[in-house]
Amino acid sequence: MTRTEFEAQLPEVRKEMMRWARVRMRGGDVEDFVQEALLRVLGTLDRIEADDVVHWSIGILRNVMRSEWTRRRGAREVSLVNEEGEAFDVPVAAGQEVWCEAQEALRVIAALPAERQALFIEVALFGNSLEEAAEARGLPLGTVKSRLYRTWDGVRDAANGRPLPKLWAA
Repeated sequence: MTRTEFEAQLPEVRKEMMRWARVRMRGGDVEDFVQEALLRVLGTLDRIEADDVVHWSIGILRNVMRSEWTRRRGAREVSLVNEEGEAFDVPVAAGQEVWCEAQEALRVIAALPAERQALFIEVALFGNSLEEAAEARGLPLGTVKSRLYRTWDGVRDAANGRPLPKLWAA
């Protein structure tokens, strides 16, 4: 099928896709799913038969919706609290094992002293550079590197069942 042929059938295809999606889904994401599916249909026009465009498009829409449903069903977030006491969520991949590992890591991070915890979260979770962390704290870069690497080692050890150093007791 050519793009011109598809564009001629687009209003009918879109109408059928919207109808199909509304029957199967509640909420305001129907339009987004239809648009995403139409973009994917455009990428597969060379494989579509002219008389099968509606069925092909609905098949792609079904796959888009199923993928999103699976992603949402498995997505979880864990909550952390920053040093100002504000809560923020960190997405965690699906799966009970990953969830348990994330909970254990958060337990270890929560046991860190506030200064080490803030540095660790800033660099490890938010992705700030070591230079940015050093500048924000008014410390030499070497000091920040040393503290962060010792914190990483302590977190790694604690996650493997060894206690955090007593020196770090909060």
